[in-house]
Amino acid sequence: MGSPPCLRPQPIPIYREGERGDAAPAAERMFVPPFCCGYPQLNASNFQDLATEIQIHNLYLTLITLLFSYMYDSRTSQHDPTSESAWTICNLTPSFTALDPPLSSHYTGGCHVFSKDELHETLLPSYRRSLAFPLYRSFLLSEKCREDIASILRKGKRTVVRCLLEMKYILDHHEVYYIYSKFWLDDFCVWIQADAR
Repeated sequence: MGSPPCLRPQPIPIYREGERGDAAPAAERMFVPPFCCGYPQLNASNFQDLATEIQIHNLYLTLITLLFSYMYDSRTSQHDPTSESAWTICNLTPSFTALDPPLSSHYTGGCHVFSKDELHETLLPSYRRSLAFPLYRSFLLSEKCREDIASILRKGKRTVVRCLLEMKYILDHHEVYYIYSKFWLDDFCVWIQADAR
């Protein structure tokens, strides 16, 4: 039956300056594979070799803030993204709005060891933002989002990647916030699949 159209490689001709499309010989054409179904084929290099233990530790903390904003939007929109979903996600994530990813001041060694104070310090900016910016401002709602983060993390990598891909879909279809998806979520999706535990 064959593969779907988005998976079939299409040649993209590359010509030297001054040549017309019909005049270039077939041997000079270069093949560049297209994106698969709208998602870029990301370079899955080994992030463990590129980052130190403290940087990996901080990536996990940033992931917690991303999941908090995603769960807040999911709860307030009943898991049906609205036109304000991208705004909500980006305003609740400190890494997006202030370019301020959480840095651990309580790091004791080991990229998978988190203290209670460290998690509290990581979620504090997200709580503050959820009580200041969006339409629904409730401490109990923020607590429920924290519980949702814990349940997502207990379910494993597959569920975390699914949440990140849903966030990516929301941000990719926004005319302003798509850039956060390109800068943050693409690499996070690859890192979670390749090197995260």
